[in-house]
Amino acid sequence: MIYSKTVYPGFNGFPNLDLPIPTERFENITECTFQADDIFYYDRHDLSIRIKEFDTFVDEAHWNHIRNTPTVKILINFSDDYFNILDIKRISKTILEQNINPSQVYMLVMDRNFKTYALDLFKSMGVEGINVYHYNVLLKKLDIDYTGSQVTNYKFSSLSRNYHPWRLSIYLYFLENNLLDNFTYSFHNFLPYVDDQIVSLDKVKEDAINEGYAATTKRDTWIDGMPYDLGNRNSKWINGINDAISNSDFHLLIESHFDPFLFTNFDYVREEYAVEEFSPAFPTEKTWRVMLCKRPFIGVSTPYFLKGLKQMGFKTFSPFIDESYDNIEDNKERLSTLLAEVKRLINLPENERNEVIEGCKAICEHNYQLLKTHHNEVVFTNNFEFLK
Repeated sequence: MIYSKTVYPGFNGFPNLDLPIPTERFENITECTFQADDIFYYDRHDLSIRIKEFDTFVDEAHWNHIRNTPTVKILINFSDDYFNILDIKRISKTILEQNINPSQVYMLVMDRNFKTYALDLFKSMGVEGINVYHYNVLLKKLDIDYTGSQVTNYKFSSLSRNYHPWRLSIYLYFLENNLLDNFTYSFHNFLPYVDDQIVSLDKVKEDAINEGYAATTKRDTWIDGMPYDLGNRNSKWINGINDAISNSDFHLLIESHFDPFLFTNFDYVREEYAVEEFSPAFPTEKTWRVMLCKRPFIGVSTPYFLKGLKQMGFKTFSPFIDESYDNIEDNKERLSTLLAEVKRLINLPENERNEVIEGCKAICEHNYQLLKTHHNEVVFTNNFEFLK
């Protein structure tokens, strides 16, 4: 049986893993009968949404059961989400304090970079022998057989489903510089992971002021026209998103995370940790989509995002595209630099822009072929077969 303290009505196992695990295999922790094959489950949402720290995700009786029964397992699932050094520190501290054998702990992470990162951190904290494996849920769910049109009608595509003020500032930059007509795009004023909460247009206008965009008729007219939808409001998995990317020469890749320290409750971490040691880059299905569509892209993400992709074998687009933005740690400066590069590409004479597109084609093809290889490699190894 699999036990979790955060089982709730409608809980259906591992929906993001698409594994055929029936609901009846899951029980609330209070129903545990202390068997030798018990599995205790913890994931990112326990921490970020259900506010359940790892040290309290089971009760003391269950810690004793885990400690005294070598065949009992702890499963930590981050296979579709982000974690950082603070998360690994908290997990390591609990394993050591509870005197748990690390070989009983199984951790699923998203990709190879996160696996290496986790193993190195656990080892540095005195936790060796933990089972860490990458199973890229977001890549596995992608329709890898998608084939898009080679005819393009726009210079750029840009997609934003989850509202953030920093994303708003991107679109207002293009609006202010009369560049939005060059885009096929979406932009929504709602928060899909907070009960589909709608952000009021008054709040959007307030955020625009805070981002440095004064009230004008042009600005307010555009905001009043929200949301701008390409069919991706209710689902990030529809092929219409691929169609929009394929209908453009370049893609402005707005990834989930722009600031590596954003999703923590600790203000001091900026001074205590270097950006690169805090967490790896976090490519999601947004990145895999543009590779699937074979389009060159500029990545709006955390610093060293492109460096992380290259560590996984992918190629990026320098010297055809200025990618110096990837090494800029200051968020405003990084955003300003990459937006200026988008503007440059849009304003290039047609023959020069076509030369850039042509120069990027071999890189796009390399990434597409490697993406298919990675997709085929998303399978469970023997020591994770118990999940099935």
